[in-house]
Order: sequence, then structure tokens, then C-alpha cells
Amino acid sequence: MSKMSAIQSVHLKRIEHYVNLNLANPDLSPNTVAAACHISVRYLHKLFASLPYSFSEWVKMLRLKQANHILKSKSYVTIEEVAHRVGYGDQSYFSRIYKYEYIV
Repeated sequence: MSKMSAIQSVHLKRIEHYVNLNLANPDLSPNTVAAACHISVRYLHKLFASLPYSFSEWVKMLRLKQANHILKSKSYVTIEEVAHRVGYGDQSYFSRIYKYEYIV
């Protein structure tokens, strides 16, 4: 981030804020985020090109961290509920990627 301009940092903060507010939306995509943050999809991807992960990887990481937090703090929720709360419509896919990230 040392070579990142102040404007790029502001855009990334805006993207981060929007994504955190909309993690439960299964349709969260680069197009949706770019439109909401008033930037182009190409610029969004350019912002992430200087980071060690892509936009999609970053969203996945945020969703899995949130799911892990939910699972650790509330024992009464089902895996299906957790998957939906963090934007995954397919419980089996969510279970697979969660296990790969946190269990294996």
C-alpha cells in the first residue's frame, strides 16, 4: 500500500465499507460494488491488482471470517443459516470452502 495514492486508498475504504455492509447479498459482484462506489469495474480490479489477492478472493475471505465469527459466538445457528448470513446460497459449497479454510 506504500505506492498507493490517497485517492486509491479512499476508494478501497469505500469498497470495504460497502462490501462489509452487503456481505449477506449473494449477488455481491464486482459490477455491483463498482456501481455502488461510483467507479468502473476495470478500476476496481486495478485497485486490487496491487494487493496480494483479487477482489473475489478478498470477498470470500471476508465472508469466511464472518462465518467463523458467527459459528464461534452463537452455537444455536445452523450451517445453512450461517451460509445465508454471509451470502452463500449453496450450503454444501459453503461447508466445503469453510472446511478447507478453517479445518483442513
